[in-house]
Amino acid sequence: MGRWTRDCGCKTGGEHSWRQTWRSPLRHALHKLQLKVDAQYETVTSAAGLDGWKLRNDYVKVMEDPSPHKFIGFLSEHAKGMHFSEKESFMIRKLLEAQKFMMYSFTSCGWFFNDISGIETIQNLAYAGRALQMGIPAPLCSDTEKDFLNDLSLAPSNIGGDTGKSLFEKNVVPYLRHEQIICFTAAVEKSVGLHRADHLRQFKYDIILHRLLSIEKGLLSYNGFLADLENSLTGEQSRWAVLVSHRNKAEVQGWILPVEAINAESNSVEAETWTQDPAAVSFTLADIF
Repeated sequence: MGRWTRDCGCKTGGEHSWRQTWRSPLRHALHKLQLKVDAQYETVTSAAGLDGWKLRNDYVKVMEDPSPHKFIGFLSEHAKGMHFSEKESFMIRKLLEAQKFMMYSFTSCGWFFNDISGIETIQNLAYAGRALQMGIPAPLCSDTEKDFLNDLSLAPSNIGGDTGKSLFEKNVVPYLRHEQIICFTAAVEKSVGLHRADHLRQFKYDIILHRLLSIEKGLLSYNGFLADLENSLTGEQSRWAVLVSHRNKAEVQGWILPVEAINAESNSVEAETWTQDPAAVSFTLADIF
């Protein structure tokens, strides 16, 4: 068992001086995160009157056919006559997805090889990032991520002075903004005329765009939208304010804000509302998946 938990001397290739001292802190970091994901899951399923662990173990029955219809039937089987609103069903599904990805993060090959920077371990870290994203409530997410990164900083790579923390930040964190990236992609396609409809589908996400502004200054155009995003397969729902600028349908840039930062009822929304807001996240075509 040492190969999957500690620097026991087992390895495959690599430099003679390489050590696997990263294994124990990595497992410790994942275990701590699992306890937090589990606590949230138990709180919600218990309050809903569900046997959370039987529900989780049976969730494999839905994974081959993850359609909303299949999930509603699955949840009804465990609900003992109780009825759940769409919002409650989405929440339960998100937490089940978090449980799935948390278990994936302990995949055996993540410890088996030489270094924490290997693709196997990076994939485990990506699974853990997804579990954190879906299993921890938004108000707690930032602190949970910081704690997780602190634990990962104790897992040293044999290459380039990296640690689990720096590898997570470089290889996983950019993709934790996938909802913003998807909304930006949809807004770009709408702005440059690739799609005329306001309802688009990207990567199994449904996006509905509500135009807030359209400004043309010579060859420069600004298009601002409210973007409603939903994934009925994972239970994810969010809303974003998205501004796209382009010059003659090229040189594309975007800014994304939480919807609360924009007064959608106002007729005086300006492009500067997005571009000058300190909370704005900037994207370019390089960020599109």
